[in-house]
Amino acid sequence: MTSHFNYNKHNRGFSLAELVIVIGIIILILGTSVFSYNSFRSYNNLEIASATVVESIRYAQNNARQVNGDSMWGVKINATEVVIFKGENYESRNLNNDKVLVLPPGITVGSFNEIVFEKVSGSTGTTGLINISNNNDELGLNVNSWGTIIYE
Repeated sequence: MTSHFNYNKHNRGFSLAELVIVIGIIILILGTSVFSYNSFRSYNNLEIASATVVESIRYAQNNARQVNGDSMWGVKINATEVVIFKGENYESRNLNNDKVLVLPPGITVGSFNEIVFEKVSGSTGTTGLINISNNNDELGLNVNSWGTIIYE
């Protein structure tokens, strides 16, 4: 039986050392990519949470200024969600008008958790700093008596 293959010293393929080096480089690149992706996702979730809180406050304030439903409007910030409500406070609100916005996972919101806006003027008696954080970063939203939000 004759062989159809012509074996030559120069046609050996890759050595074990070359394969180990290439696999090591691939693992290094993947490890760096996963770390970068997780950092990006974490900061992106923080930005999304911040935008959700700001837009909720603005929405409630605009409804109060426009005297929508002849009522005051407010925002309640819970651990996992933001609730825009119609009424003088969260406990006595009209449940039919609630808008619930879910915060991204891993977000912590600190400081006061309820802000209510007066009809027509859109002013509020609740002022202060809202801290929004995750494991790595923190953003501050300062709300003054006119309902103006200042990023810190």
